[in-house]
Amino acid sequence: MNDDVPFWEKQYTTSIPESQRWGNTEDEAMARALPDFETTRQPGEAPIPWFERTRSFPNSATLSTAARKQLITDYMGLDGTNVKDAGLDFELVRHGCGENFPLDETGEEMDEAPSDAQQEQLDRRVELFFFDKQLGVQPKVGDGSNSKPSSKEYPEWRQRATELREISAIGNPRDRHVSVILLSNSGNVPLKQRAVTLTIEGEPPLEGKTDDNGVFEQPGLPAGDHRLRVDGVDSFVAATPTSIVQRPHVVVGHILIAEDA
Repeated sequence: MNDDVPFWEKQYTTSIPESQRWGNTEDEAMARALPDFETTRQPGEAPIPWFERTRSFPNSATLSTAARKQLITDYMGLDGTNVKDAGLDFELVRHGCGENFPLDETGEEMDEAPSDAQQEQLDRRVELFFFDKQLGVQPKVGDGSNSKPSSKEYPEWRQRATELREISAIGNPRDRHVSVILLSNSGNVPLKQRAVTLTIEGEPPLEGKTDDNGVFEQPGLPAGDHRLRVDGVDSFVAATPTSIVQRPHVVVGHILIAEDA
């Protein structure tokens, strides 16, 4: 896309309303998406200290101006292209739909009766609409405006769309972890010192071991249910926010062996 670093840097300034202003959350998401994050991160190292260390910037609570510029530049380089270099010409118009247009469970149609305060991953999306340059954006919206619940522009765009392509984002945030106490379902006994294999779809398995209390923890995971194997028994365990620790997890089908009794 258009690698306009100064435009991105502006999103952190006081000229942007506080509710829309970027900060550490956006910095951490960009750092996690970089290809060397998982391969060079030290155990338990957070994204910002990792970026400062690997790019030789002084460690600080928040990124310096120079460090943030480098982070944005590195992140923008992930797509491998720049519209200016490619000779493309288009006008970018932003329109925020906020919570007013959530999708239904299929992810294809708008939810006509959404639950209040509902949080769905499908609704955390970015949609790109391409218009004929001769005609411009139709219906037209103010750049950067937020739609109202009854606004007509966004629904009309969807209705007029002639082709839909769904693309998954590169570098999904890895801000979740698995922190569970593994229990046998034949007595709810903690499974101590057991070899554990955790598999995230499309990635190599992660090997670990429960401690003396049956606790298994693995940081730096994407959201979702991941496959967990202990003593040859498979089950699924959800990656949760890091504030949730040591949740009981019953390994269905696990039978206690003699020394466990």
